[in-house]
Amino acid sequence: MSAKKSKMKKKAEVKKVKKTAGRKSKKEKKKESPESRSQMVIKDITDTFYKFRFYPVALKDFEEKENAKKHLVGMYREGDEYVKQSLLYLCHEGILQYFPYKHPPNFDFHKARMPEADAAKVRFGVYRTMFNFNSSLEGVLEIIGLLGELNDQSSAKALTHLFSFFSCHENESSRVIRNAIIDAMGKTNSVYSFRALISYAKVIESERLFSRIINSLLNWEEKINRLEISREEKTKMRKELAEILSVGKTEFTEGYVR
Repeated sequence: MSAKKSKMKKKAEVKKVKKTAGRKSKKEKKKESPESRSQMVIKDITDTFYKFRFYPVALKDFEEKENAKKHLVGMYREGDEYVKQSLLYLCHEGILQYFPYKHPPNFDFHKARMPEADAAKVRFGVYRTMFNFNSSLEGVLEIIGLLGELNDQSSAKALTHLFSFFSCHENESSRVIRNAIIDAMGKTNSVYSFRALISYAKVIESERLFSRIINSLLNWEEKINRLEISREEKTKMRKELAEILSVGKTEFTEGYVR
């Protein structure tokens, strides 16, 4: 009888320990959950972005690519600052990885970048250059469009940073990229984008780029009313916009003159 009681007592103690351990585990889980969730989202962003980059070779379906882009935008808008910065970083690196290809990205090019790598690894670098979406102009334009869809001050600043960089280089691809950035800035609701477009329009010398900026600013005529800013600020923005658009309607010769 005493043996039976002893056995029952041990079972009760084991059960108590398990219960206590379970409570502790839930407490720890609760404590760690915000950071854990953030890390999970960042992993999801990274995986989705790389999937997006592998279109159209590893990721063959156009709809899958579009769904990946929508997923990235959704995670960005719902994420914290750390999550947002992670996606902005990936976009920034994805776009600027295209730039070194002003040199022929052949075996010798990759060997110079990875002098210690064996031939197989260098060849893999060549294949990646050939097949990654962002190593071609259309892929870079897609990432710029993605930045425009993120639609906040941080993504707008990323766009102006890229515009400044590609303005330092005069070739066809740089001109195409600058045009895409100006278009993306016209589609955002960021006041920072508006201010940047206004400042570019005042000093730009290229007739084609000026026209592009005017087209982007035309998108702001309706958007100003929907902005959550003071009435005075809206009035100021409308005045600045009207001044630039009035110049855009006249014959453009050689730059903007106030």
